[in-house]
Amino acid sequence: MWKKILAGTASVGLLAGLAGCSDVEGGAESQTINFFEVAGFDDTTAITALWTVLLAEQDITLETTMVDLAAGFTGVAQGDIDGYVNAWLPATHEAYLSEFEDQVVIVDQNGPYFDQNENLFAVPEYVEHDTVAEALADPELFNGEIIGIEAGSGLMGMVPDTLEAYGATDDFEVISSSTPAMLSSLESAIADEEPVLVTLWNPHWAFADMPIKALEDTEDGWVEADGSYFVVSEEFDAEHPEIVEWFANSKLTQEEYASLMYDVSQAEEPAEGAEVWLEDSANRATVDSWFE
Repeated sequence: MWKKILAGTASVGLLAGLAGCSDVEGGAESQTINFFEVAGFDDTTAITALWTVLLAEQDITLETTMVDLAAGFTGVAQGDIDGYVNAWLPATHEAYLSEFEDQVVIVDQNGPYFDQNENLFAVPEYVEHDTVAEALADPELFNGEIIGIEAGSGLMGMVPDTLEAYGATDDFEVISSSTPAMLSSLESAIADEEPVLVTLWNPHWAFADMPIKALEDTEDGWVEADGSYFVVSEEFDAEHPEIVEWFANSKLTQEEYASLMYDVSQAEEPAEGAEVWLEDSANRATVDSWFE
């Protein structure tokens, strides 16, 4: 189902003692569950915030532990963490999950809750290039640099193959940073009307907040769109079938997901942004259908 794991499971030590944080009561009230988050993954932040609010309405407290992907999925496999809300499969996160194929549960009985995830390159709208091929054929315009995100992310692991597909491996240096640092570089370049080439993904609130465009991938250098899935521990799946069913019932459109991300990005606290999003009657009707 998945290829042999390509990334290590570093930072496992960070998970010591997390079993106590995942104290799920057996009764129907005052349950507490523990999922993990990854710093800088704004789409995951938005979905986690939404489910924090929705589960609170069901008297369930969703607590989160901030770790990297490798440590997080290791924790889920070991039962120290209950789950994760945004695994990109079958491609982007397969390297992190392949080792645990028989130790975690992917909530996929109704398919992904979102099926249009894309890894991509983006530039400001005023850059003349519209395709990846055009941009990668013009390294001098971008000082031979691509501003990336976290080095251990699935997206960054795919960039070398994408550059190879376009014959641009030797023309660019990929700068590993962090998602906030990448966005800051993008904002600074736009303020000065300078060219910049960044790694990004869709959906992302930056497309609603900045004058940027995704470059068209004419040579299929990036893999096809991934789906977003919930991943939970075997124990969680067995003990909380009702919550897993709610997860399985959930579906978001591109517009719904993008607007959720934007509202969360504008809020002081992520859950406050999710609450704003839920004030829209259409959005509320969407999520209410998940609990029917």
